[in-house]
Amino acid sequence: MKKLRAGILTTAVLLFKCASLNAQNFFGLEVTPFFTIRSGSQYEYVYTNTYSDGATLSLLDWQQNPILFGGAKAAVRLGRFSLSGQASAAVPGTDAGFVTDYDWKNLELTRDTTLQKICTNYSKSTCTVNADYFLSARALFCLKKTHSFSISPFAELEYTYSHYQADGGILKYGAKDSKTNTYSSYETAEEESMTGTVLSLQRIEYFTWAGLELKWDTFRGTKILFEIAACPYANIQSLDYHALRYTYFLDLMEGFFCGIKASLGLETELTKRLSLCISAQILDTSTIDGNTRVKSYSSKYFSDFISSKKDCGSSFSFFDFSTGFKIILF
Repeated sequence: MKKLRAGILTTAVLLFKCASLNAQNFFGLEVTPFFTIRSGSQYEYVYTNTYSDGATLSLLDWQQNPILFGGAKAAVRLGRFSLSGQASAAVPGTDAGFVTDYDWKNLELTRDTTLQKICTNYSKSTCTVNADYFLSARALFCLKKTHSFSISPFAELEYTYSHYQADGGILKYGAKDSKTNTYSSYETAEEESMTGTVLSLQRIEYFTWAGLELKWDTFRGTKILFEIAACPYANIQSLDYHALRYTYFLDLMEGFFCGIKASLGLETELTKRLSLCISAQILDTSTIDGNTRVKSYSSKYFSDFISSKKDCGSSFSFFDFSTGFKIILF
């Protein structure tokens, strides 16, 4: 009887251990706090059709210095399927590089192609981060898995809100020729100083991604991860305030198959439940086009925006370097 009881108890313990292992293989929960350093550029375009079809009338070049973000990622795994979410935010009030503003005013004043090519206005200001935060959700399915390799397609939705401010700087505006009613190059003008807020940019972005994740288990608990994804659809709402003109510009843009991103990461196991994560990502988009609306600073309501009868566009190019610690909870 004692041997029977011992056998039953041993069997129960083994079954419990097997069930626990199967549960661990089926279900997983992990959290990864991280820091990201981002550098890159954002471009804003305004086009005119007055005398030339779709020529660039204005260009805003936002060159961003390395900007520090902090955030966290959480992931839940159920068998081959996993869901993850990520949130991050930039440190507000920090230096964000500079913005350069170029205008080709002659494009709307003459048919002379030589004069149209002259860049008439130039200004440059330093930028500050007022706010920049990011949210994303991803669904991933492990399509194939071996002892040391896995391949997983994923779909992802990203939301970004950003607010940057440009202050002070310099400007050079070409002189007006009263005979031809056109402007000379800014390069011939005297440099002037600006003070106070010159520009502000508020932007809401929605990006969708469809991609592939490849993962290799190498040696001693080290994993290599590579991801590549394309953007099937993007929607951007951009609000610019030009303080020198007391004018708001609202750009509404959307694009299809307009971006690509790729990342390379390394995970090194420190303990059974803790890993060091390092990754680098590049993101690049083509120009995403739309139309622009305008209203004066004195107008109080959103409905006061009217069509400027001009098209607009925007493009991005970013490089992110991230480091963090993955904590396996279950």
